[in-house]
Amino acid sequence: MDEAHEILLSSLKSSGVSLPVGVSSIKDISSIGLVSLCAQSLRLILDSEPSSFPTSLPAATSERFRICAELATAIKSLGYREELGFHQFLYPSDEESYKLVRFLVERLSKVPSEDKIVCMTGQGQTIGNISESETPSSNDKKNVCQEGTSQGPSEVLFMNPKEIVLSDESMLPRNIPEHLLEEERMKLEQTFNSEQPEEKEKLIQLKEIEQEIEATLAEISKREAEHLDLLIELEQQPKLPFRKSYVDRITEITKNSRKLDADVIQILKETRELQLESNSIQERLNRTYAVVEEIVFREAKKDAVGRQAYRLLTSIHDNFLQIADTILATDRAQREAACLEQKIAAFSSRYLDIAKLQADLDSIRKENKLLEQKCHKYLPIS
Repeated sequence: MDEAHEILLSSLKSSGVSLPVGVSSIKDISSIGLVSLCAQSLRLILDSEPSSFPTSLPAATSERFRICAELATAIKSLGYREELGFHQFLYPSDEESYKLVRFLVERLSKVPSEDKIVCMTGQGQTIGNISESETPSSNDKKNVCQEGTSQGPSEVLFMNPKEIVLSDESMLPRNIPEHLLEEERMKLEQTFNSEQPEEKEKLIQLKEIEQEIEATLAEISKREAEHLDLLIELEQQPKLPFRKSYVDRITEITKNSRKLDADVIQILKETRELQLESNSIQERLNRTYAVVEEIVFREAKKDAVGRQAYRLLTSIHDNFLQIADTILATDRAQREAACLEQKIAAFSSRYLDIAKLQADLDSIRKENKLLEQKCHKYLPIS
């Protein structure tokens, strides 16, 4: 479990989350540290401003409750299915903190990263956002973004209609419909083909070459993005121990398991022997009692002394049966008590700190009294 804690904390650190000083396991995280980790993670996941999720708790108890409740609401909105409220932050348990940190690490690993390129015209207008897989070449950027550069028909012919930029008086408005741009492109293409028919075949070949170049560049960009993602994922992977340590641990676990199996077999053997011995003694006692009971019963028919002895014999036999039943019931009750103690110990690790809870409640009552006094001070007396 400690190794799993170290892996989660290492993943948080590699994602850009600052860990509290001296924290090497989730068991070491205090209430303030848990709030700091969750606030930093939410900033990265939601890409929000630093002021939206404070990483420290104020002195006022009511403000602490409010901040923790806001953190719980934000995390629940991300899909956290476990029970979550302000008390999980103010009175954290190891199990709940581990589940919460594991969820945040999973969400941080899914945060997308996009590289956007923005081209500006001479008037400072944005032409568009181009994703990493659609990054144009340097010549294309010059054709699209260069200020005051006029383009010939061949340049306009092979450009995306959404990216056509004209200069001087021929510049088109930005909100022109796409079908009009397509019609203009077709007209320019027809004019060019009619004026220079001998260049048509060369332009077709050039267009095919440019398409192949664009496809190759797109494939290269895609492969580079995949390579970068794999490098980031490799860096985020925990540093695993050497193979020899795994072999040693497996050997030790196997050895301990065999020892436990031998102990269990020995215990079962002793239990069977005790059970057989107990059954043998029980049968012998029953046979002895039957013989004695028959002899005493014969004497009881003769005189009063025999009847008195018979009553004592049956009373002693009944008392011993009750004693045996009591011993068995006591043993069963002790086993049930031990089982309940284990359950209580497991539950006590998740139980809230009553003293701390009472201190926070007293602090809230004190703050409420101060607020009431301020309200009475500023309200007019009727």
